[in-house]
Amino acid sequence: MNKNRYLSIPEILGMKDQNTHQNPNRPDERAHMFFCAMIYWRHLEETQEIEFLTINYRERGVGPLQKKFPGGVSLIGETPIDTIIRESRQEVGHTPAREGLEILYNNQFINNTTQRPDHIQCFFLSNVIGITLKTKTGADQGETSPVEWTSAAQLVQSEKMGGIYRTHQKAFNKACNKIAQQDKKYAYALSGVVAMIEMDE
Repeated sequence: MNKNRYLSIPEILGMKDQNTHQNPNRPDERAHMFFCAMIYWRHLEETQEIEFLTINYRERGVGPLQKKFPGGVSLIGETPIDTIIRESRQEVGHTPAREGLEILYNNQFINNTTQRPDHIQCFFLSNVIGITLKTKTGADQGETSPVEWTSAAQLVQSEKMGGIYRTHQKAFNKACNKIAQQDKKYAYALSGVVAMIEMDE
């Protein structure tokens, strides 16, 4: 799946997962409507770095480890907000407040086989201070590690060099740009990262 279609945020937020047919690409699984991830970040005063909360992910349990933002797929009847609240609680140990949750970046994939709309990615940006992190995650969909803080400088690297997973890259780029606009010290901390992003776009 390498194509996508833009949907308006109000349109997406009003949807509920009613997708009960089998996934045509993975016949052993139920297809889902949403993949939702939360982008948690923090600024380190001591080092003037920006870090993001990530998990080490191994695609379908094989291949190299890749950095992804914590999140997961929707259950039947869930909205994107329902999904991100549940997934954040399960993977990070934090339950975000429903009020104020906004989609930072979204797209809808088109299935290469059927040419029909497939699942919708929804990334949310959080600025919660003082999160108590879980020390262990389950082995869901190939996840192999607990959540951990990773520097923006590492995530902007290529996947092979330990950067963010390819389907999370645009959300990461948008998060860096939005954070940099909030405060001069954040802009300074992300100046090199934003420059690399702009070179690639």
